Amino acid sequence: MPFTPYRPATPFALTNVVNNQALNVAAINGVTNAMKHLKERGSLPVTVTGTRVNGRVIPALGDAYPTSGNIYLGRKYISIPITIPPGHTRFCMFFNYRLNQWYVDSVSQPNVTVGSDLQIDLVKDLAAVNIAKASFIDLTPGIYLGSQLVIRNLPNLIINPLEPTTCYIRVFLDETSGYILDQTSNYQYVGGQDIWLNTPWPAFPNLITFWNGLMNLSFSTFSDCNPC
Repeated sequence: MPFTPYRPATPFALTNVVNNQALNVAAINGVTNAMKHLKERGSLPVTVTGTRVNGRVIPALGDAYPTSGNIYLGRKYISIPITIPPGHTRFCMFFNYRLNQWYVDSVSQPNVTVGSDLQIDLVKDLAAVNIAKASFIDLTPGIYLGSQLVIRNLPNLIINPLEPTTCYIRVFLDETSGYILDQTSNYQYVGGQDIWLNTPWPAFPNLITFWNGLMNLSFSTFSDCNPC
């Protein structure tokens, strides 16, 4: 898991220049430092990614094609520590995933479709704020590939104008998420289906490149431009 530490941004002071005025050193340095400040104040604190080993595709979180036997449906998570510098108020996150549908239950809860859901939270001091979700129910059947780019404000519990903040990115994969069609033909979430936890399931399609879960995630933070 690569880690890029934050750097303090170059301070700058812009000098007013009127029309037809000769540029002086202070004015030129002010613009140069302002450009450096904008470049340096954003940072990529963490990137987590899957890999490929002997042809097998292994996601950062989830299941790869088993070397023998089946995969087992479950609930899994990873927690990624990050440090956000003072003054950063926004984040940009990109992640891609494959979230498979497993079956339509006809026994314990008739017509419940079961598959994999992904949830990403920012966690600090036992408080969690959801920043992204993805579900198999929204993906193209048979392919189940997706990606998201999320750009938004950092939660208030993360922002600190005076000192760095340590928190965690928590990625949770529930392979037993259930959905059922309502009377308007829309799928409604009905919760994780505990009865199917640890159920063996043959990898589908039956290929060495099969995988299910989160493949990679990049998370960066930056400051609003308005205060500049």
